[in-house]
Amino acid sequence: MTTSLDNAFQRPMDESARLSAKFLRSVLQRNRPSSMSPGRSTDAAEGEAGQALIELAITIPVLFLFLFAFMQVCMICYTRNMISEAARQGTEYAAVRSGPYGASTGCMTTNYSTSVSCAASATQVQSYVTGIGWPNIAGGTMTAAVSYIEPTGGLGPGNVVGNYVKVTVNYAFPISVPFMPHSTLTLTSSSQMTIVH
Repeated sequence: MTTSLDNAFQRPMDESARLSAKFLRSVLQRNRPSSMSPGRSTDAAEGEAGQALIELAITIPVLFLFLFAFMQVCMICYTRNMISEAARQGTEYAAVRSGPYGASTGCMTTNYSTSVSCAASATQVQSYVTGIGWPNIAGGTMTAAVSYIEPTGGLGPGNVVGNYVKVTVNYAFPISVPFMPHSTLTLTSSSQMTIVH
């Protein structure tokens, strides 16, 4: 009894498998090149390999373009943070080194024998900002500008307690991406504080 049931289920499965195989053979025969010119290979895989090579040759430069552009964007972000921090540190440096109306006396030299002025000139602040020592991975040039702003009712213009000191840092960022013309992007950051000492 079980053999007749197995045969009943076996025949339709065999029939469907036979039809599927026949269909696949007909599809494969239709897609096979019928004739090639003399001297050329009849293997279709060689043509696909050549196509893949051309696609790779087109894709690789685009991939590298995006990779280098991404690296430039990362360096721009780093440089922006670097000049922001340099401007902030320069402002802090100038805010505690006021001029004649502030605490300009009482500062001592390294041997504690002589009293000298603590006032920082604009040139000293600029030198301090450009010499902080942040890694300049982009290879651009950084410049700093210092300005003093006198509020209403201040003690006088310049580096005086109560005035504001503003440090502006400019950075010429060289953009170099393959297949693109070289150019320069100017990044600017500024910081302002009240001179307190």
